[in-house]
Amino acid sequence: MIVLAVLLALGPAAGCGGDAEPPSEPPSSPAIWVIQGGWVDQIRYSWPRLADRFFQPPSVVLGTTSAQKDPWAFAWPSFRRFDRTLRRSRYWFRDMTTAMYDPEGWEETPPTERRDPGHYFQRFAARAHANGFEVIITPHQSLMSVPGGRCGADPGETETDAYIRCDIAGQAARFADVVETQAQGMQATPSDYRSFVVATALQARLANPSVRVISGLTANGASARQMYAAWDSVRDVVDGFYLAVGSNGRIPAVVRFLRMLPSS
Repeated sequence: MIVLAVLLALGPAAGCGGDAEPPSEPPSSPAIWVIQGGWVDQIRYSWPRLADRFFQPPSVVLGTTSAQKDPWAFAWPSFRRFDRTLRRSRYWFRDMTTAMYDPEGWEETPPTERRDPGHYFQRFAARAHANGFEVIITPHQSLMSVPGGRCGADPGETETDAYIRCDIAGQAARFADVVETQAQGMQATPSDYRSFVVATALQARLANPSVRVISGLTANGASARQMYAAWDSVRDVVDGFYLAVGSNGRIPAVVRFLRMLPSS
């Protein structure tokens, strides 16, 4: 299971800035932060004030941290696993508030869901909403390379271009409360990162004006300055970020990055 923590701070969503340059003065930190729950503990252990700044309530915990024992929210790589778990043990979900669907081109997502992700966006969201859960959908670009997919990359077309052409972000946003653009693979080139995030955020908000859009950042192989540059390139576009840490050795870079961000 993917174990995450999401900071869902209340406040106005940032507008989609198109190709405009980001403002010269940094705004307050984005409203939504996503980070593995275990990493919250790692940060809190040595930098409690930093953890309190970003991960205090109204945070929603996917999994648990030492400060929160009950699973307020959780993530699933497949609708089938989510539905099966819900049918077998409704009591297990008693304290949960948020369900996240993370379909990717990997074995954890069943072939039927990989081939027709839009159908399963709807099924997952309907099942989760019927049980009172907020829904986060975070589809990966690798879904565009699944053989036999309902919509995928044509010969010579990149997964990124196919993702936009197939309106994956828009399909997810129709049913989700929060949708993520997994743009972390482009963060080394902020102009490419921004271009992809702007395009998918526009699609998501056209499909559902009330959806909140987040984009992915990763500490894997990246410095704090590189993460900051990617963050800075879209801070006027998105409502928050999914922050992937990856390993204990990347915690210092993450801490340096978080310290670079403006205070709320």
